[in-house]
Amino acid sequence: MEEFVAKCGSCGRVMTTERIINNGAVVLTVLCRCPNCGREYVAEFDKFHSIDQPELMEIDEKGLDPDGYDVEGYDKDGFDPRGFDRAHIHHDTSSPYDLSGYDWEGYDAEGLDKRGFDRAGYYKKTESKYDNAGFDWHGYGQDGYNANGYDRYGNHRQDPGTPEYQSNRNNFRTILIILVVLVIGLLAFWALG
Repeated sequence: MEEFVAKCGSCGRVMTTERIINNGAVVLTVLCRCPNCGREYVAEFDKFHSIDQPELMEIDEKGLDPDGYDVEGYDKDGFDPRGFDRAHIHHDTSSPYDLSGYDWEGYDAEGLDKRGFDRAGYYKKTESKYDNAGFDWHGYGQDGYNANGYDRYGNHRQDPGTPEYQSNRNNFRTILIILVVLVIGLLAFWALG
């Protein structure tokens, strides 16, 4: 998983991930502590999408975030926001599966998530790492870009029609022409000398 980076709301210091909780679930909870002032924060984000700067929620002196959950992601009754307890039993069904038939990690009884991927990242209908739309379990295509045109590192795909792409292409051509002229000049100098 990509590293989570954020800034402390109090002192502005950059923090990195300290601990990831619920790492099997679709929604991940990240706990981070500021190395400068010691404040603790939690952030939740969808692991199938970008994790660029999710909103941080500060943990108060009681160890709870503004929504009433502790640093492990459980409320005062011992349930996470999805209704699972610490033993991964759902409070509505008294079983490992919620009302929709998915377990704590987000898989049904067949071992498939809501999108049709199994725990190994294979899509059931295509029997490959890519679904019918050509995206893998993390949401990236074979070219390494997601549906919004971003790669795993947050870089946007350059569209051949953009001025930036044309400029980079022209710079490459210019450098190539200079190199060819230099090589021809050196060969001519060597042949004459």
